Amino acid sequence: MDIDSSSANPYSSPNSAAIGQASGAVWEEDRVVIEFQPAVDDYVATEVFRLRQNLFPGRARLFWVYVLLTLAVGLLFVRTSLNGGGVMLALLGVVFAACALLTVLLSRRYRIHALRKGLHRLLTHNAHEYLCPIRAIFDREGFECRSPTECRSRRWDSVERLVCFGDHFLFTNGDHITLNVPKRAFAGEEEAARFLGMIQAYIPVADS
Repeated sequence: MDIDSSSANPYSSPNSAAIGQASGAVWEEDRVVIEFQPAVDDYVATEVFRLRQNLFPGRARLFWVYVLLTLAVGLLFVRTSLNGGGVMLALLGVVFAACALLTVLLSRRYRIHALRKGLHRLLTHNAHEYLCPIRAIFDREGFECRSPTECRSRRWDSVERLVCFGDHFLFTNGDHITLNVPKRAFAGEEEAARFLGMIQAYIPVADS
């Protein structure tokens, strides 16, 4: 799913006021203040990231290693039985191959379920509540996020990492997104890089 639906330049532009974009961050002594108006694309990016985390968990590689090893053992038993190893080895080979196939099918069913769950959350979420203006303050201790509907704060030791996901900076704990800061909240690429440099001093920064 393409989350970059606006333009080639994700940062704020001279016409930014018309589309709810910010003109840049406000830098103070040891903190930065960012104000922006969330858009539908921000919400979509948040849901797509959550969905990706559910579809491709951290142990996905181990899953495929298990499937391939199981299938390889099954094929080895079948081949040995064809070379005079007996019917029992052939049956064992079929069982191992069937286990590998069943594992893949169950995984596919789980992924379809996760997809439906993600889309349901996407369609039923209260977008008007989510799209309220946000004022985020970042300093050495953590960050505070304010909107007309809520005020919340996080210390850096309670935030796992920042993920650069398309045109968004996502502060995450696993698949839970604490804050989504769109790149258009910055005046340009240099300011966004400065922001990342500041955040990287407190938590890991990673690409999706």
